[in-house]
Amino acid sequence: MTDYCEHNVPRGECEICSPEPDQGDLFEGRRLRDEGHARLTKSGPEFTAAVADIIRRCYHHGQKVTAEAVRMLCESFGLHPHHHNAWGGATMKAVRDGLLVPTGEYEQMRDPRSHARETKVYRVNL
Repeated sequence: MTDYCEHNVPRGECEICSPEPDQGDLFEGRRLRDEGHARLTKSGPEFTAAVADIIRRCYHHGQKVTAEAVRMLCESFGLHPHHHNAWGGATMKAVRDGLLVPTGEYEQMRDPRSHARETKVYRVNL
């Protein structure tokens, strides 16, 4: 026998009586993100090292860049990852290594495929 709420809807299914939907776990989301970046970095260490090398050779200390600008520069040298998500892994590795430092600023992306969404601005730290 089904138990009904005061709105005559099965308990747990009523949008009025039910508690707020689960907002997720921020810490779990961060853990999964970091785990994914680590997998990409481990599966393509040559790629992340090549990205870091291009940053060191082509940018000067203190220069402001976005990950998108770094990607476009790397692609102009013919550097392409085994998976498109490796760009995020390479950026996170550069941040963890102190090569790129977040400025707290954001700017719109330029690649039309990115639909002008906002992206972080980093300062190059050589």
